[in-house]
Amino acid sequence: MDTYDLVVAGAGPAGLTLAWKASEQGVRVLLFDRKKNAGHVSYTTSASYIDLKRWALPDEIAHPITTIHFSSPGAAIRSSTRACVLRRRQLLAELEKRCLGNGVEIRYGTYARDIDVRDEAIRNVQLSDKSAVDGAVFADCSGLGNVFNRALPVNTSPATRALGYEHVVPLNSEPEGIDLYMGGVLDGGYGWLFPVDDERAIVGVGTLVPEHFPRIRQMLDLFLKVPRIAERVENNPLESYGGVFQSGMPLKRFHRGNLVIVGDVAFQGNPAAGEGIRYVMDSAEMASRAVTAAVKAQDMSHLGAYSQDWVDKYYSLYRTNYKVQRFLVWLTRQTRLLDFMVRMGNKASDSTVETLVRGEASGAFVLAKLSKLLYKPFT
Repeated sequence: MDTYDLVVAGAGPAGLTLAWKASEQGVRVLLFDRKKNAGHVSYTTSASYIDLKRWALPDEIAHPITTIHFSSPGAAIRSSTRACVLRRRQLLAELEKRCLGNGVEIRYGTYARDIDVRDEAIRNVQLSDKSAVDGAVFADCSGLGNVFNRALPVNTSPATRALGYEHVVPLNSEPEGIDLYMGGVLDGGYGWLFPVDDERAIVGVGTLVPEHFPRIRQMLDLFLKVPRIAERVENNPLESYGGVFQSGMPLKRFHRGNLVIVGDVAFQGNPAAGEGIRYVMDSAEMASRAVTAAVKAQDMSHLGAYSQDWVDKYYSLYRTNYKVQRFLVWLTRQTRLLDFMVRMGNKASDSTVETLVRGEASGAFVLAKLSKLLYKPFT
């Protein structure tokens, strides 16, 4: 049986970041994933406010964004910002390179056939390549796969899933501007336009309403006919992709026995902003510190530091954002109220709009800004 300090299921941003950061500290890591390579992904881009310098990531993996155009059926906000559209395949390739440089063993096209759980701990895993592996710590970063979380449940909370579908299309204008759209023809859904470079863009729609899942492609066709979107891009799909974003009420515990969960399996994508990568990578770095401490001390109680760090930093924000997510689902069907709120947003500063779009607005922040905006017409 092959023995490792850390066995990670899932080679997405969560798993690769965890493996990279843990291996930097001398932890011996095995990372496996059912997909055929790092770049085999459902979504090819993600709009993000990630700090590339913090992670020492090359500029080439991102396309700069300087403006946001947020619109409802009868109103619009245009705001300046400093964001980017991440090229996910390049990002994953960069993270993979760092893992391999630290000696991480990566096995693609591999999945867990059998997981031995005894005495509140994972003992070993039989993999599809007919090998058996043992680990001091196991990490589930498999998203919807729930590889280890199914065998030793940590997250048992009901999940809210958003289905998305998008095209890569030729871009006609504003290569550094993104569009966000809610309501109208999307009937409870939302749409986006993210430039990939000066000549191409991703145009997509998403919905959290399960009844609308079967008509997701029809929703995208309708979105492409919205006048502003029709002006900015050509309805000539070069590629098409679909995927699922998973969220839920935030957890307070991300470990059990010798298992930690990171990423979508742990509801760590921001539920209101819909941005996962920046938050997931930060969560993975937190987990890596706790895993390293547990491995070096041979004491699994150190894994609790990861749960505590995450709760201290994100729990309150995510609880607010999950409630905002529920409110937005309702709001997208209240056209007059939605238009009113967007028009009110025109009175907000660029920094306020950016804080809201980033998903970093606390409940107190929202109430303070809303009170100020409602007061303005009378002063």
